[in-house]
Amino acid sequence: MNNKEIASILNQIAKLLELHGKNSFRARAYSQAAYKIEKLPEALDLNKIKNIPGIGNSIQEILEEILKGQKVTLLEELLDKTPKGVIDMMRIKGLGPKKLRTIWKDLKVESIGELYYACEENRLIHLKGFGKKSQDNVMKSIQFLKQQEGLFLFMDAWEIHKRLLEQIPNFSANWFLSGSVAQQENTIEKLEYIGNKDIDDLKKELQSCFEQSTNFHVKEKQLLIESENLPPIVFNQVETKELGVSLIKNSSEPQWYDNLNKIYSLPEEAEDEQSFWKSINLVAIPAYLRHGNLKDSIESSKNKDQIVSLDSIKGVIHSHSTYSDGLNSIKEMAIHAKSLGYSYLVVSDHSKSAFYANGLEENRILKQHAEIDELNKELAPFKIFKSIESDILMDGNLDYDSEVLSSFDLVIASVHSNLQMDKEKATERILKAIANPYTTILGHPTGRLLLSRPGYELDMNAIIAQCKKHKVAIEINAHPRRLDIDWEWIKTIQNAGVSLSINPDAHSLQGISLIEYGVKAAQRGGLLKKNNLSSFSLEEFEGYLQENKQKISRNQ
Repeated sequence: MNNKEIASILNQIAKLLELHGKNSFRARAYSQAAYKIEKLPEALDLNKIKNIPGIGNSIQEILEEILKGQKVTLLEELLDKTPKGVIDMMRIKGLGPKKLRTIWKDLKVESIGELYYACEENRLIHLKGFGKKSQDNVMKSIQFLKQQEGLFLFMDAWEIHKRLLEQIPNFSANWFLSGSVAQQENTIEKLEYIGNKDIDDLKKELQSCFEQSTNFHVKEKQLLIESENLPPIVFNQVETKELGVSLIKNSSEPQWYDNLNKIYSLPEEAEDEQSFWKSINLVAIPAYLRHGNLKDSIESSKNKDQIVSLDSIKGVIHSHSTYSDGLNSIKEMAIHAKSLGYSYLVVSDHSKSAFYANGLEENRILKQHAEIDELNKELAPFKIFKSIESDILMDGNLDYDSEVLSSFDLVIASVHSNLQMDKEKATERILKAIANPYTTILGHPTGRLLLSRPGYELDMNAIIAQCKKHKVAIEINAHPRRLDIDWEWIKTIQNAGVSLSINPDAHSLQGISLIEYGVKAAQRGGLLKKNNLSSFSLEEFEGYLQENKQKISRNQ
């Protein structure tokens, strides 16, 4: 069990303790322990439990139970006293344990369905700590959860796909990725493959790749694999002569494929995708472009070598270190980025308002910049850029005065708090931040968390126009739970002449690899290398920042 999973158990205990009205200091102790464990640089083991400062004997005993694979006694006791429906309600955004306890005990509500009905009856309005606005937000959160049921992150399927490629000999030669994963959608319902090999033979090969609790179902020429907390995996066996047609049809948006069929005389049989495209005299259209306007897909395919790829990323923009809430030092992050073939690293730790993330006060910024200067001498020609992820405050100002902001090579401006503003206020807030001459990149613009939280409402056309006016780039946050800005906006942003930047928002060495997911999303939107800041060479990126400094001088 990794540190994140251990921390999740401790956080669950903390929430349940608070839900049951136990001592708040006790609940807080579990939350703080979870935070410390998740931030540990190495995997926790039995020998290290007593070395974690600030963790008492009772929590150490819980950790021993977890690491020994035993039942967590306290968690089991709390779960036994909590109706399953109440535990489900803990997923609703905006409902902390205290509010949930009020709903459970005062309204006698014990399920999400009951809660939604209670909202329709306006029963939350009269509860202590609630009101019309909070009731509306609860209803919106429930609606969002219902819409996401049965969905998984793209990453959940992609990690399985990579594992199968590694563990099964000749897997990619016999079974071809299809469906929504091949199309690189942000969220997916299942992981699908099509091939012409025997399903029963495949089942035998795959059984060693999954845990014993995994279920394998064979029906005619289809294999379905189901495992707890993982997307379903479906293998469809087809005749060789049908392989190409099946692959393309199953890996295209249905309306898009229908339009293709109306304009071109599509073959009924094709042994592979190459034969399919050749038969209608079209350049092969990648699965990630088979959606939306057919004409746009064809044109993008003609220039697909200009679309971003993982190989085209030259630098790591937006990373965190131990100066704020990262797991690794600046030096460790830089050396790792360099070992992966990148030419530069942009260190963008949190600003001082992000106290929960150990945001940087001014004196610590000076210390960090001095360290970066020394590291740049040591690691040259690799370069570390001084940056900050500055909170956009309630009024749209950034988190430091001009003197401090001017000390950075670039500033990523992001919203991290007060996410419940209405569309007009939220838009005005961000428009003001973009107009700040020190803003270089607008970070994760909508604040969404896939499958957990919708983005706040914004007038995106106004945001894009403001970015063009002030020459501010827009981030594609590559974290698989964000992928924000959404790929659907990429065409509009490019056409407006605004740059984008695929950034991993890396909080650890492993976090740098998240760039891959940003690239996948960007490809679906047709992002060109020339319009992506992190595809700039070191020299090009330095030139871009120099132009940005000139913009600042003109606005002073």
